[in-house]
Amino acid sequence: MIKGSRIVDPLFIFLIGVAAFWVVPEGIRIVYFNTYQDDAVYGYLALSACVVAVSYLLAAAWLGRTAADTRPPADRDVALRLSARVIGYLAPVCMLLAVAFIGMRWGTEYGEGDSMPYVFQIFLYAHLYTFFFYLRFVDEKEVKSRRFLLLSLAVLLPRLLIATHWGRFFVGQAMLPFVFALLVGGNVMVRMRHVLIIVLGAGCIYFVLPWLRGDDVGGQGTESVLRFIAGGGPVHLVGQVEDVEQAYPNVNFLMTGLVGPFAPNLLSAEERIDIWGQEGAPLTLDRAFAELEGIGFYSLTGPGSVYVADLLVLGGMAALVAGSIVIGALLACARSLYRLPVLLSLALFDIVSKIVFLPRTSFTYLIDRIAVLTIICGFMLYCVRRIGAAK
Repeated sequence: MIKGSRIVDPLFIFLIGVAAFWVVPEGIRIVYFNTYQDDAVYGYLALSACVVAVSYLLAAAWLGRTAADTRPPADRDVALRLSARVIGYLAPVCMLLAVAFIGMRWGTEYGEGDSMPYVFQIFLYAHLYTFFFYLRFVDEKEVKSRRFLLLSLAVLLPRLLIATHWGRFFVGQAMLPFVFALLVGGNVMVRMRHVLIIVLGAGCIYFVLPWLRGDDVGGQGTESVLRFIAGGGPVHLVGQVEDVEQAYPNVNFLMTGLVGPFAPNLLSAEERIDIWGQEGAPLTLDRAFAELEGIGFYSLTGPGSVYVADLLVLGGMAALVAGSIVIGALLACARSLYRLPVLLSLALFDIVSKIVFLPRTSFTYLIDRIAVLTIICGFMLYCVRRIGAAK
């Protein structure tokens, strides 16, 4: 099991996300484009960040006293072999799907055309979640092995190909747990070259990938770069909460966010929408924001979402405070990732993959992915124990 000092703290990583998606883009909007939000918007953001920090500190202190050092089971080698085998089997399938997806979108502009088919997503997420399972059981010896490098590349490369014609989040979602597992849980001496590699990788994801797919990252000089960065900030969405509530007064966004992806038939006609190449898709908050901006059926672009707006729509100030407390507690659990029961820590890997992106994503999206990952990893643990018992 990877153990060691906490080189990078989960709260610090979350605050990097706050800076990247809230502070820097909004600062550019204010200084260079003279665009201000209502004071209440900044108040909501500041309140949530403070509650997350306080909740994290209290939960981390409590877990530090109570969390037991639960080592992986004796059949750790079985878990590594099983997950490595599944990743290996899925790798050529995912590569073929990545190539097929690029072929589907080759003649279309970025942001247009059909979205990724669900069957593609099933295989790609199964590949990624198996990688999370594998990361939970690696030790220092495994990290230095050839198998670790090959399996990491097998998961990253299909997503890197897809990200040239899709969102940057798709590849970042796979890279963050990999980095987090080493820096937060690992006894790894971080040197300047490691920091430079991480910064360079993040820069490539943020700037190079959009440039490869045709986005105007800097073709018109400094102003276009500033507009590109400012456009990635979702702060203005918090100010559109009342517009969403007025436009969709009968929509239960908790239902559409948590239940919609798994049981869309349970949604009413008012809780569905035709958008992004999908008919009758669950009317989640990000789709509601896109509809308010007049995004068409065949356009795949949109403003995204932000968990603060999500919580405000779900239940106002009470939901904002409660949800921020939950986020702080989850970050504290991520800090104790390798000291918690195996199944719980496996579910936390999906939180790890979204820590930086929390200020740029939906709260309900975070919760439903944790539930899915817990079920999948629970099944894999059952298989590992059955294989170990058969020996």
